[in-house]
Amino acid sequence: MNKHGENVKTFVTGGTGFIGRHLVKRLVEEGRSVRCLVRKTSDVQFLDKLGVELCYGDLLDNNLLKNIFEDQSINIVYHLGGSVYSRRSSSYHQVNVIGTDNLLRVCTRSKIEKFILVSSITAVGPQTEKDDILTEETTPHPIPPYGTSKNAAEKVALQYCGNGHLPLVIVRPPLVYGPGQGQDMTNIFKQIERGVFRIIGTGDYITSLCYIDNLIDGLLLVEKHKDSIRKIYFIADNRYYTFKEIAEAIAKELGVRLSNVKIPKFVGDISGVLYKAFHNIFGITSITLYALKLMTLNFACDISKVRNELSYHPKIDFYEGIRRTSEWYKKNWLN
Repeated sequence: MNKHGENVKTFVTGGTGFIGRHLVKRLVEEGRSVRCLVRKTSDVQFLDKLGVELCYGDLLDNNLLKNIFEDQSINIVYHLGGSVYSRRSSSYHQVNVIGTDNLLRVCTRSKIEKFILVSSITAVGPQTEKDDILTEETTPHPIPPYGTSKNAAEKVALQYCGNGHLPLVIVRPPLVYGPGQGQDMTNIFKQIERGVFRIIGTGDYITSLCYIDNLIDGLLLVEKHKDSIRKIYFIADNRYYTFKEIAEAIAKELGVRLSNVKIPKFVGDISGVLYKAFHNIFGITSITLYALKLMTLNFACDISKVRNELSYHPKIDFYEGIRRTSEWYKKNWLN
């Protein structure tokens, strides 16, 4: 492989998403030839400006996927596409598991040098005890339906890899933040800026985050390092944070005061029960209920493996990342 990227043809799913846009931009800056799978309803203006090749369709269209890889010219695959926010529980399995299986099957028939599956910390689930920081060896206990679908997608990919048909690497980022971030983190910024954000319980629950530039650096390290195949890596910022620490840092950068009023922990517990009931009984999910429950869970991961094996060292620290993200938020969300 040309590690400088000039003759490396790269296929990206999820290129219109937050992580995908940043990844594709970096790949183009490296001189890559990039092909992106995009839905017909997606906003592709950003990708158009970058001059990448667009393939319209989705992961459930097997004929399209076969045509994309027919010329055997693709060297690297970054699989970021999937269902993240959906009202219907079934869509997570349909897109994240079946869609991933469709792509994997096609790739096994091609001369792929590396398939990078961008999974999620949710594929493992929260810590069973606060001090048991998540590692690549932690036994998964994912929260359905999103977490279980990501865990199932990993299992499918590992089967292909175990059969020797696929040079696979799995990357598990935590919540990713930065300019252009998704609605989960942006909603936190909005609530803090408007003075309606409330910490649940003591605010001492811990979570890992990853600034977008750090994640892209990590993904490219995973791709270019010859010993990363058949490995799973957590990629995150240098350390984890409490929810209180995160909220206070955002409030400071936005120039507002964080409310001292806290929501009792049992509210988060009730939200978790309702979230599970809606999923099990009605087959629907509520992002609001999940977000409340999330603040009563510990989702911190250890990045020692990627640091030791691939020399991953996040360049942007937490406070600089929050400063940059706050500047983006003020320019794009404040009147």
